[in-house]
Amino acid sequence: MGRQETDYLLVSRRRRVTENLQLQEALVELELVKWWDSKREAEDSLRPHWKLAAAIGSEAEYPAAWMTCKVRNIFLLFCLTRRRPLPQVIQATPISSLVVGANTALYRIDIDSREVTVATEFGTPFYEFVDARETSVTAIFETGLVSLGPDGHVAWRVDTDLVTDYAREGDTLRLHFSDDQPITIDLRSGYRIP
Repeated sequence: MGRQETDYLLVSRRRRVTENLQLQEALVELELVKWWDSKREAEDSLRPHWKLAAAIGSEAEYPAAWMTCKVRNIFLLFCLTRRRPLPQVIQATPISSLVVGANTALYRIDIDSREVTVATEFGTPFYEFVDARETSVTAIFETGLVSLGPDGHVAWRVDTDLVTDYAREGDTLRLHFSDDQPITIDLRSGYRIP
């Protein structure tokens, strides 16, 4: 499967999942997106705003790209291991925090201090957020799902084979795989539904 086909599948998946109104309201748009060839260029662009900046994924060993953007009044510097899919941001509870999905992890950012307070590594590429509730945020990765509770720590996690397609159906998410039968996960609990 070529890069364009993969990008198209990710975009079409995002369209289906974000039809959920509560999730749409929680997603925060990335503004002023700009790509950079090096960390130095990205940092130089943010130097006048450095007190308002937070670094995401800067621990990546082999970055593919550097990206800067603005989310509300915070500048974010992303070190991305791949350009697609783009990071996503959710307004979390409490209202003074954001949850960012990028690379292979979820990052909880305190808006006031502009610091990453919790980083939850999944191990495979982040696809998108699939659920947002007052008490949790759930994201799908290449090989499973993880849900963070209100403190930003893992509430539940489901590891799977390589996810080839998925669709939200009410409070469940149906996952499809290349070699195995599809499974359905309850997004409130993380339990598999027979």
